[in-house]
Amino acid sequence: MIIVIAAAITISALIILYKRYFPVFGVPSVDPVEMLKNEGGILLDIRDYNVGDKNSVQKAETIPLAYLTRHSSQVSGKHVYIIAPDKTARNLSIRFMRSKGYVVLGYYLMKEEPAKHAAVKSGRTCTCT
Repeated sequence: MIIVIAAAITISALIILYKRYFPVFGVPSVDPVEMLKNEGGILLDIRDYNVGDKNSVQKAETIPLAYLTRHSSQVSGKHVYIIAPDKTARNLSIRFMRSKGYVVLGYYLMKEEPAKHAAVKSGRTCTCT
């Protein structure tokens, strides 16, 4: 009996670790400027509201990862680009959106550092060309 419980706990832990930390294959990293040029997909910003508000992305729909399960039906298209704060949020959101039938075209990891892209509108001046 103890072996069965230990095996169940081990399998559960491996599934959780896989979903959170194992990279998602087939989804390329895309620059935000390229995302804006492509009219085929919706920009989905899954960063928290307080982080995303500092460096918001033009034309992006903002649904934080914590709210994504409840509000995924509000995404206006079936083809999306994910803007995530880190790799764990990227992995979780891509897997979730795929399970709901969305096609994830690409992602961009946007840290909390100052914006360096023309796609980002903030109070800082952009140094990009």
